[in-house]
Amino acid sequence: YLIESTLKCSAACPEGTKATLLSGTTNVCSNCLVPNCLNCSQDVKKCSGCLKNFFLIEEENTCVETCGSGYYVSSASSSFPKLCKKCPAGCGSCQMNFLASSLSCLTCTVTSLLFSGSCIAQCPAGYFASSGKCLMCSISNCETCLDNTSTCQKCKTGFFLFLESPTKHSCLGACPSNYRINSNIC
Repeated sequence: YLIESTLKCSAACPEGTKATLLSGTTNVCSNCLVPNCLNCSQDVKKCSGCLKNFFLIEEENTCVETCGSGYYVSSASSSFPKLCKKCPAGCGSCQMNFLASSLSCLTCTVTSLLFSGSCIAQCPAGYFASSGKCLMCSISNCETCLDNTSTCQKCKTGFFLFLESPTKHSCLGACPSNYRINSNIC
């Protein structure tokens, strides 16, 4: 093979080059055109693996030193090629847990809320939205609480809202004596 950059011959193409056939008879080692690319596939413009301390973003055909915001390292450090993959929709940043083979969102985009490692549109029953996260209501059996953990608006089915004070609520299986039930409120 003729190494294009040095005009010397070699039995095989070195890393960072791709074997191509020039004018039908001469095998040439052409440099990969993607910066920091170790292996080119198909042609010199398409990278299939990056140099040792770089990660490949396949969609962008680039080699980067770190996976940026919105991307995660998708392969263990010993595997090749080392890849950066896009976080799921709604995730601002995410991380792969290689032991559990699971992907977790660490932050969400402005329109999503972080809940148990996922970004969701609305907090589930028993949780409320605060600073981009779903936090658990501190009142047992509360289905819907206000923007704090101690003010319940609606209890889970089978429980009744007891307004002990304007800021202290509880969900009870039965109303205390001297109270009656009116629209699931004691």
